[in-house]
Amino acid sequence: MLRCSNGFLRNLGAGARPAKRFQIDTLSRLGLSPHVGSSFARSNSSFASQLRPPRAQYEESFGSIDDAPSRVKLARNTPKTSLRNVRLAETKNYNRHIKEKQRREVFGSKEEVDKLMELAKGKGLPDGVSSSVVTRELNWLQDPKELGIRIGRLLQAHKVPLAVAMLRRAESMKMETSASWNRLLSYCFERGAPLAAFRFYNDMKKRARAPTAHTYTIMLRGLCRKSLQSGVKPVDLASKIYRQLLDDDSDVTPNHHHYHAMLEVCGTYHDMDMLWTVVGDLPELGPHRPVAQTYTLILQAILGALDNTLQDIPEDQMALRKEKRDTLILDAKRIWADVISQWRKGELDIDGTLVARMAWILIDPMDEANSYNALALFKQTMDVPILVPNPKAAPSQASEQGRWEAALRLSHKREGHEKELNYTSWKPLDSRDEEFEELEDDMIAKEEGQDTEDLVEDLGDVFDPVEEINGEGGPSFVKPDNVHLHIILTVCRILSKGTAPGRGYWNLFTLDHNGYNIKPDLGNFYAYLRLLRISRSSQTALDVVRQQLVPMGGLDGKALHIAMSCCLRDRTNPNVLLIAQGFLSLMQEHLPLPDPRPLMSFIELANVLTENPQWLLVLRGLEEIDPNATNLTILGRNMRWALQKSVIESIEPHANRLYESMERALDSPVKFYSSGPNKDPDAVSGQFALQFMVKFRELLDKVLGTQYADVMTKSDRARIQPLAIKLRKFSNPEVVEKIERSVIRPMSHHYSYD
Repeated sequence: MLRCSNGFLRNLGAGARPAKRFQIDTLSRLGLSPHVGSSFARSNSSFASQLRPPRAQYEESFGSIDDAPSRVKLARNTPKTSLRNVRLAETKNYNRHIKEKQRREVFGSKEEVDKLMELAKGKGLPDGVSSSVVTRELNWLQDPKELGIRIGRLLQAHKVPLAVAMLRRAESMKMETSASWNRLLSYCFERGAPLAAFRFYNDMKKRARAPTAHTYTIMLRGLCRKSLQSGVKPVDLASKIYRQLLDDDSDVTPNHHHYHAMLEVCGTYHDMDMLWTVVGDLPELGPHRPVAQTYTLILQAILGALDNTLQDIPEDQMALRKEKRDTLILDAKRIWADVISQWRKGELDIDGTLVARMAWILIDPMDEANSYNALALFKQTMDVPILVPNPKAAPSQASEQGRWEAALRLSHKREGHEKELNYTSWKPLDSRDEEFEELEDDMIAKEEGQDTEDLVEDLGDVFDPVEEINGEGGPSFVKPDNVHLHIILTVCRILSKGTAPGRGYWNLFTLDHNGYNIKPDLGNFYAYLRLLRISRSSQTALDVVRQQLVPMGGLDGKALHIAMSCCLRDRTNPNVLLIAQGFLSLMQEHLPLPDPRPLMSFIELANVLTENPQWLLVLRGLEEIDPNATNLTILGRNMRWALQKSVIESIEPHANRLYESMERALDSPVKFYSSGPNKDPDAVSGQFALQFMVKFRELLDKVLGTQYADVMTKSDRARIQPLAIKLRKFSNPEVVEKIERSVIRPMSHHYSYD
């Protein structure tokens, strides 16, 4: 069994402190002095030997945030920052929970579960099954493989009584039935009946049919699924099966599948004590020693326990939440120290999934320091340069960032002034500064008698770069992919000074021919557009959508919705109207049916601009206003009308196309309900479409009022008034009820983009 000679796994769980000898050994294994802990500011001061130079055509995107317009700086100092981070945390956890829910899904009903339990308890021939039919079936199924296939088909057809009767009769005839039993056990778990599976499992053993290696795997993995039966204790059941597997009398040798399944059970139900027990059972040597997937499952369990623990702690108890989170992160760091220790020796091959799982543990929108460590992790394992300054080295700021952000800055006790860094260039920091810092820390440690135990417990150097990379017999860097690009963009969205470096990462990963040449997927585009929204870079968002997203054929309503929100934040930009109209043009050219969400955002943008005439004075894209007008009231009215007219002209073709599809949905006898996920990528939500029509009609009614009576021409009124009247039907309660529950699909002629 795993003796944990490296000392890491032995001390996991309750935040146990390693012994003194183990602490010194730990530091030495990490290549560090037992008296000095290198800070992250130094760990990120040098990049890989093969630096990737930035391309000249986008060097400007790497400029310091200090050079950004004042409105960008102001956005970083608003209390809304903390609210944004809260929403980001909720979204991250929600997406993870959705994946976990899908993994544990079952497909049975309460009636099916009751029938399975009744069959499992029964001893004789099930009701409704003829003995002659069973005999006739088995006469043609002498091959164990054919028997297993037949049992599987009967189960798929839900002829469970016949399958159970055949299986028990075949057992009495001394036929080989292991594969058939395995199919029956799998079926029970898929239908949500673990107690029935456990009874069939015991019945199988009573009939002198020993479980195979695959049987143990099915039983353990099946307990990760949901149960439609009450009184199930999955961890206890899994523990019994697991102990039977490890018993000296067992004919089955435990392998990776068994260990991984048991770890997954513990992680699913957040039983960390049992998980550390299983970790202690892992063999240290041999073919079944821990691999990358093993550590991935352990880290996944820590991540799940972290979410589960914080869910039960009120948000106002920040200190308690931080304490719980720090404890679990410390466990994860110990695991990672063991991973790196083996990786640097060439004893373990790590993969991108393992690195990504560790990164997600570190990422916390309320904790910049640990989120930054995710970038250090990618530097360590993938040689991805760190373009963001270490938040620990940032000077203290007097701005208010909300309760979480303020508490975080106080806890870090930031002092002094950082060196002026061009943190978006791919150049190492001055190596002489690093040597002076190390010498200074050495002297402080000797003078103050710095305790080595504190250094080990912090494990702040666990993400330091490993020198023995690509050497003979040593490890090699992991190749980053779309998942890691998404994580990096998420981290940059969290960090206070991460938006400009985030643009640098995007260029490095997707544009630079000397970079990683990753073809971004839709998730990457969503993450990057959200990053651009924070920095109010609406023009860059338009360029990305037009030059990268459209050519790959991935433009959809969600991307345009996020992109249009960039314009809402960048509303003081004189070109914001032209940029927003550019997004609408792309939607008209490439989507058969417009997405209502960016259209509603466009109307909201127009309302904001209308309420702030000082922005209209410099707004581009409006009809020329009489420069000789001296009356400010008349001038303001003329500018507002020019804006409203331009907005209506931009929205009208989208509204007409959407109106046609909504008319068909109303006239169709078939109801298209949107109760589940929309499987048609070209369809839009009826609820969103209705909201847009209501907002657009409000805009039209407002324009048709008395305030623009003197400036609106007869031709303009003749064009706008029929459109407003046409949209009144969407105030009818019957129409509202039907449209809200419908999925609006495009018509055939909408696919013509001429």
